[in-house]
Amino acid sequence: MEIATCRSADIEQHDGDYFLRVLGKAGGIRLVPVPPPLAGDILSSPGEYLFPGRIDGHVSAAYVVKLVSRALPAGMTSEQLRQAFLTSATGRRVQSWRDGGPYHSPDESALLEHPALADSKALHQHLRRIARDIDRDPAAAISECKNLLEGLFKQILTDCNVEFTHRDSMPTLYGKVAQALTLETNAVDGHLKGSAAVATAMQGLASTVLGITQTRNAVGTGHGQPDISPAEPRHGRLAFNATVAVVEFVVQTWQAKL
Repeated sequence: MEIATCRSADIEQHDGDYFLRVLGKAGGIRLVPVPPPLAGDILSSPGEYLFPGRIDGHVSAAYVVKLVSRALPAGMTSEQLRQAFLTSATGRRVQSWRDGGPYHSPDESALLEHPALADSKALHQHLRRIARDIDRDPAAAISECKNLLEGLFKQILTDCNVEFTHRDSMPTLYGKVAQALTLETNAVDGHLKGSAAVATAMQGLASTVLGITQTRNAVGTGHGQPDISPAEPRHGRLAFNATVAVVEFVVQTWQAKL
């Protein structure tokens, strides 16, 4: 019945995430997280109900069960499907549409696990926006990848008491971060050969930072672009995967120095 009575008006947006407001048993209301593409499909529904029918304007619950049974593999029930995507009482995803995706999950705890970043609302907001836009608006997601890196670099430099200005370019900011954290000098503690090898690999991180910045300038949403961006979801995923490589190593190195 919850599916049968679903309406486009039931979609809510909170901090960049989309939720479906569901009226359940005993009149209880809960918010179920949904991926941005699905939220877009629901919002674009032409009628009041997603599944119009003869029962007060919508289909019956029994007909929904029949349709779901036809769509699912043999032996799989709608209840089993529901159990596979449970949410906690707070509405947080326990197992979600982001798990097992074709790209790194924009999971806040995995990327921003440094204690000093726990309350960084700006950085977490960038992650939520990336998750929201990576398929629907990849140009915006690419821009948020650059913003995430820039915000992270500035926070690290502030924590390390290293001066910077708003005019510093992204490569300049990364260079200051690399120097502050001695990313290359002691890449592998107590192992000169290993440090030299990892330092070579980390030269790629500097190139990655430059590449993300240039991609944002070329096909992102910054600088008042006169034309519609040709960026596709695959470009957004590439930018985010590259961002993950930089963020994870920099943050974990920062954390190891505490």
